[in-house]
Amino acid sequence: MPSRRAARSSPRDVAVLVDTSTGWGRRLVHSVINFAHEHGNWRLWVEPAGRAEAARLPAGWDGHGIIARIASEQMADRLRSTHRPVVNVSGIKLQGADFPRVSTNYQATAELAASHFLERGFEHFAYVGPFNLSYVREHREAFTEAVAAQGHHCLYHDFRAGASRHLAWRSHIDALKRWLADLPRPIGIFTWGTTVGVYLLHACNEANIRVPDEIAVLGGDDDRLACEASSPPMSGVIVASEQIGRTACQQLDRMMRGRRADPHTLIDPIDITTRQSTDVLALRDPELLKALVILRQNAYSPMTIDGLMRRIAMSRRSLERMFQQTFGRTPWEEVRRLRMSRARQLLAQSDMSIPQVAESCGFATGEHFATLFKREHDITPLKYRSKVRGR
Repeated sequence: MPSRRAARSSPRDVAVLVDTSTGWGRRLVHSVINFAHEHGNWRLWVEPAGRAEAARLPAGWDGHGIIARIASEQMADRLRSTHRPVVNVSGIKLQGADFPRVSTNYQATAELAASHFLERGFEHFAYVGPFNLSYVREHREAFTEAVAAQGHHCLYHDFRAGASRHLAWRSHIDALKRWLADLPRPIGIFTWGTTVGVYLLHACNEANIRVPDEIAVLGGDDDRLACEASSPPMSGVIVASEQIGRTACQQLDRMMRGRRADPHTLIDPIDITTRQSTDVLALRDPELLKALVILRQNAYSPMTIDGLMRRIAMSRRSLERMFQQTFGRTPWEEVRRLRMSRARQLLAQSDMSIPQVAESCGFATGEHFATLFKREHDITPLKYRSKVRGR
């Protein structure tokens, strides 16, 4: 009988059945490739596929484990029949698909999206997605609950795919335009994924609706190519694809060594990439709006609240009271929130050193930033970078 060390060092053939046509899928697959390179004994089969294509194992494949986005009961049945360890990276809940699963935390995503709109002063909210899909309904309800917790109501539009791509596109745009015409404004709209948001922005353009002044649009994923190609460029939630991929690899590695995997692991989103589609402040009070604009313009430079007060016609006590009533935090807490948000994005998406991140975000020193970051996130900046990058 081979030793455990010998079993671990022997080659492991792993199939990756995840679509490569989206930013989410490509980032996840890349994290699996990194894991395989680190371990040395994983040999990958990556199946290039679009989101709507049914990813399949090649005929005769006889490997050791599978990481898959399981989107249908038929796919689940096919993978179950291989009698190989499988880790599911889909948010879709399927009856009988009881594979260990690693997926995005929809509740945390919804709360992040709601905060993004609330901190900009929005009082009206809506959600757009294909409601025939159970996981989209879960996403929608989480967002509804997040805005309801702040005393607001959420409107909906059901976006469903049609049989003909061209006819579906036209019918979607026309239906969205009719729905948009009756919405209260300004309003923040959260969408399922990126594609729905692209359709929504196109409908706004055709209807001569000003984005983001009248309608602000936030995509449920930050597919950089699609978001930056839209008009205007669309903000998106940065889903932790790399961390999902690496966690799935760790689970599969356990299973291939005969150990049990966690039944379901939820991964929180990283943050939001803010682009023009939500870069607006929907505040009624002109003095509060002025104060917030000045605060955000100077948040990443050495700034004091006294310096802010000298530039607006309001007492410090009045400003703090209005901030507390509107945002639930003080002006200085808002500065720190903005700095930490930017720091998380730089740690996740750049190779800047910790002192460089600290300076770019307005912290006095790298040591001071690292202390505050660990206090707030219970993890050091370097460990956070490794975690969200799936390393």
